[in-house]
Amino acid sequence: MNTLDLLLKEHCPNGVEFRPLGDVSKVTIGEFIRKDKQNPSGKYPVYNGGTTPTGYYDEYNQTENKIIISARGSAGYVNRVFTKFWSGNSCYTISTDAKVLDWTFAYHYLKNNEHLLLGAQQRGGIPAVSKAQVETFLIPIPPLPVQEEIVRILDTFTELIAELTAELTAELTARKKQYEFYREDLLKLEGVDGVKYTPIGNVLKDGSAKKSVTKSEYKDKGKYPIIDQSQADIAGFTDKAEAVPPTLPCIIFGDHTRIVKYADTKFAQGSSGTRVFVVDSGHVDPKYVYYAMSNLKIESRGYNRHWSVVKDMEIPLPPLPVQAEIVRILDTFTSLIAELTAEIELRQKQYEFYREKLLTF
Repeated sequence: MNTLDLLLKEHCPNGVEFRPLGDVSKVTIGEFIRKDKQNPSGKYPVYNGGTTPTGYYDEYNQTENKIIISARGSAGYVNRVFTKFWSGNSCYTISTDAKVLDWTFAYHYLKNNEHLLLGAQQRGGIPAVSKAQVETFLIPIPPLPVQEEIVRILDTFTELIAELTAELTAELTARKKQYEFYREDLLKLEGVDGVKYTPIGNVLKDGSAKKSVTKSEYKDKGKYPIIDQSQADIAGFTDKAEAVPPTLPCIIFGDHTRIVKYADTKFAQGSSGTRVFVVDSGHVDPKYVYYAMSNLKIESRGYNRHWSVVKDMEIPLPPLPVQAEIVRILDTFTSLIAELTAEIELRQKQYEFYREKLLTF
């Protein structure tokens, strides 16, 4: 039996009491401070919820070691601040009663149950969480020795995960830079014998599905993942076979984003203007065309980059063996980047798993 089990057995033989957060802490909303009053070199960060400060100011209205919850926008997002700061008018500050509730324990519990706050958003023009919703949120109140032991375990684990994630993130950043360098270097083929340049529109043809999936039809589960231009990752799922492009592999082009993707497994076409193309030539490797398109410096129109512009842009077409070698090299980098990204995600899931177990009473 570990230390936490012994403490729970000693101090909580009949279970743990839950109380509204407002009973054991003070919940306050911050004060608006105009942007022109803020200063990039100001001494104190300005928070309106969220992960990072929205600016800096030379005064503070909250002392250190506080929990903050976003009231609007990213409403329900939980963070903690270790320094003095200015709390803006979209930021709830939680000041716990230290005789009853350890502030770090409260942070870990609220962060672990952040999805409940996010799910409590009032629907309307801008998502919002009310002060009453925060104050009535139920939180367990085990004796302080139990809270302190949970904090010790989670903080130790958090520090370890942070160190591992920092190392992995640094390597991921380096690998991404290497990938971009080699992609650009490998595709510098001007003046090389056997290389011709051709407009992208000459080697691609429309390969779209018969019918895309509308937003209202997106599901959490289904046979086919949905890809649309508004998402860098999977946007949802569907079982609609008519939304699946008939030919693979294909290149996915977001007409209003900077997303270009390559797909060699079945997916459904989303509703946000995604275009799907297949290579229309026996002399072009589809994956090579994807990498060549990814390397283009496309000038956007506002936030858009239109097919009407891209289709006339030229890419180099070396002989197929050269295309295949370029794909092999870039695939190696892409695989390594994917592995590092997955490892970082796994570390975060490990932390969340143990936090959930420790904070379930």
